[in-house]
Amino acid sequence: MGAGLAHALTGSAARLLRTAAARGAGLLLLLVVTSVLVQVLVGLAPGDAVDLAGVAPDQRDALAAAWGLDQPPLTRALAAVGRAARGDLGTSLIVRPGAPVTELAGTAWLRSLPLLLGAVVLGPVLGVALALLGRGVGRLPGLALSGPRFVLVLLLVHGLNELTFGAMGAGWLSRPTWFPLPDVASALRGGLAVGLLAWGSGALADLQGQSAAALWRLREESWVLACESRGERSTPVLLRGLLPGLLAQSSAQVVAAAGGLVIIEKLLLLRGAGALLWDAALARDLPLVAGLTLGAATIVGVLRWILDVGRLRADPRLLDAS
Repeated sequence: MGAGLAHALTGSAARLLRTAAARGAGLLLLLVVTSVLVQVLVGLAPGDAVDLAGVAPDQRDALAAAWGLDQPPLTRALAAVGRAARGDLGTSLIVRPGAPVTELAGTAWLRSLPLLLGAVVLGPVLGVALALLGRGVGRLPGLALSGPRFVLVLLLVHGLNELTFGAMGAGWLSRPTWFPLPDVASALRGGLAVGLLAWGSGALADLQGQSAAALWRLREESWVLACESRGERSTPVLLRGLLPGLLAQSSAQVVAAAGGLVIIEKLLLLRGAGALLWDAALARDLPLVAGLTLGAATIVGVLRWILDVGRLRADPRLLDAS
């Protein structure tokens, strides 16, 4: 019996490794395709960096040739992918002329990654907590803050500033270190960014609704009923049963949270990858846009790969369906 169990575990681990490797290979292919598409799409957009460089008309063609913008979009895209494979993402054209894209994008993503990871962790935790409160109470917060993120940012910033200013005028408190938002760098500003990424645009409402539905199904399972009949606490058992679904939900939320970085960082004056991508896109800084987007695709892809493998590890039965 022991040998049979060991064989079964070994077989499950082997299947998990094969599945993880196959999805990892798919991730690499996706990154290549994403890099080409971004180069082509940005190259097809009206105008280019030369139009914003402010050079004399007789110098325009020479500058376009120097920057490689005189070539067809697909040719530029394939050449850029070849350079990227060697670790060369080029230099910024307009935003930080001459600065290596690898350095600019890497620094920006180091600032944004904690926000993204915080939102990916906080969302499921709050979603489960609200689901455990029950439908009547737990759904209200999700519905209250399910509007667009930019609206929530403006309401929160304006509301906190007005309340704080009134309290300061009444002598109830001295000026906080974070006041006024978002002009002063503070932990509160970063915390608001994480919370809004996890909560806004209906993200938390979706997590709460999916968790509530999963809890309802789990409570009808025989092993949960058996646990309750013995007088044991069912919450730990339910949480273990929720884990595969939570990891799947988190994987789906990664993309939404990464996209929300652009709005959140611009409105809260955070100098991360989202804000830099906005500036680079407006300036038609093709190498910087491509580098930041490739970084986003890599981070999102790796996070989703980790969550997906974790889901399969938490419930090996899913391997049979994958």
